Amino acid sequence: MTDQEKREKVIEGLQEAVDWLSTETSLTVVDQWVVRDALALLKAQEAVGVQKKQMKMGGLQTWDWVCGNCGQTVLFSAKFCPWCGRAVKWE
Repeated sequence: MTDQEKREKVIEGLQEAVDWLSTETSLTVVDQWVVRDALALLKAQEAVGVQKKQMKMGGLQTWDWVCGNCGQTVLFSAKFCPWCGRAVKWE
């Protein structure tokens, strides 16, 4: 199992826990916050896609790749955005 598959499995389990916690009254609010925060942190680590953006410089037309999270330029085939640090998913 790859790291991505493990992360997806944990996210799925935490999402089920969040759904269950919304109906369970025996757990404290702090317990619920911890699970929700863990889920948010894992989701924030997910890779974001890149978009091709047309750029015009002088009379020339070029294409740049931009991060799907922060919109800054990303070098082709980079694994992480140099601006926001998110993993980049090339499709």
